[in-house]
Parts: sequence; structure tokens; C-alpha cells
Amino acid sequence: MYPSFQPVLLRGIAVAVLAVLFTCAAAAQTGDAEITGVIKDPSGSAVPGASVSLANQDTGVARSIATDADGRYRFYPVPPGRDNPPCKKDYN
Repeated sequence: MYPSFQPVLLRGIAVAVLAVLFTCAAAAQTGDAEITGVIKDPSGSAVPGASVSLANQDTGVARSIATDADGRYRFYPVPPGRDNPPCKKDYN
């Protein structure tokens, strides 16, 4: 191999390695998000069992979950879009 080709070859290998690394990193990412929160009453106490709904305004798809014992909720995965997360709790 001629000495003048070594820098060109090394640059070519470096570019190929970087291209593979960036491709792997891009493939690992998804477009999904996560929405979390805590439902509390006016006194600041957690509200277990509250119904939390997430509705996509673009598709009309809605889903509901109940808060846990600490009033927490988590929606995952949430695809990209405009969402409206209302919640309610019926007190007896």
C-alpha cells in the first residue's frame, strides 16, 4: 500500500464507523412519549382510584386508567398527536 493512501483509507473507515453508530442510535429512538401525573384533592391529599382519560384529538382514540394508591397515573406509550387528558373522581 502506498503511504499517500493511508490517510484517505483511515478517513474512509472513520466515516463508515460513524455512519453505523448514528444509524444504530437513530433506530433506537421512537416517536412515543410518556404522560405521568398525580391527582390530588383541594387539601393536597392523593386521590386513589380517580379515572384519568387521555383522548387524541386527531384520531378520536381514547383510553382510561385509574390512579394508584398514591394518586399517580402513567400513560405509555403515547404516540405523537394532540391529546386532551381530563380526569374525574366521583365522591360518594
